[in-house]
Amino acid sequence: MKTRIFILIFLFLITTCAKNVKDNNSNSNESNTSSSKSKYLGIYKIEFANIYGTLKLRRVDNTLYGSLKFANWGYGKEHPIKKLKINNEKIYFIRSVETPKEKKEYNSSSYFRHVFRGRYQNNGKTIIGRYKAFGDMSNWKATKIK
Repeated sequence: MKTRIFILIFLFLITTCAKNVKDNNSNSNESNTSSSKSKYLGIYKIEFANIYGTLKLRRVDNTLYGSLKFANWGYGKEHPIKKLKINNEKIYFIRSVETPKEKKEYNSSSYFRHVFRGRYQNNGKTIIGRYKAFGDMSNWKATKIK
């Protein structure tokens, strides 16, 4: 009987740990990379809420990566974006500071989560979309520079 209980607990722990590892890796953006065309990757000048910066989108070993950089925020360092998806001329990503480590690393005064959605135009040279921040929806735009 004790062996049976031990096995059940062991299986439960393995299942829980495997789910946590999968959830923690969800920022790796491994989904839908094969349909992401190179014309949608590159360096863009981004503008939202009167904030101007750089959006970098790239693919390494069939995985999408992206970052945002602002001269007057986060010590001017690149801030990795999360859950990046590019598919059928649409882009989705999250910019957030959600942990004490991120808050310190980017010198953020508060925790936040901005959810960006957009659509590519002009053969991938422009992205126009909406983002949600603090419950409000606003517009954003990015123009390819490289």
